[in-house]
Amino acid sequence: MKKCPVCESNKINIADCGYITFNRGFVECKDCGFKINYKNLNSENDFKDSWNRDINYMEQLVDLNEKDKNSLLISLFLKDTIAVGSMIEKINKLNEGG
Repeated sequence: MKKCPVCESNKINIADCGYITFNRGFVECKDCGFKINYKNLNSENDFKDSWNRDINYMEQLVDLNEKDKNSLLISLFLKDTIAVGSMIEKINKLNEGG
């Protein structure tokens, strides 16, 4: 799994509601508390894959100029409107230094 984008810790916790399918849960850094909520995932691997994908998007956004950020956010929005709102909040935190 990718490290926490805020503090670069590799101490990452996965928690879910315990349902067999359509799990709600989150992935959270044990050191700084950075957390991404997820829903409708079926396995621990789904949570890991989603975390890695979202951290990749965040890393890309931090390095992009404003026009490119907006283009990427629009494409993400069209793919997954729920995750984008959460991701925008996390990206703003990263850009503010924490």
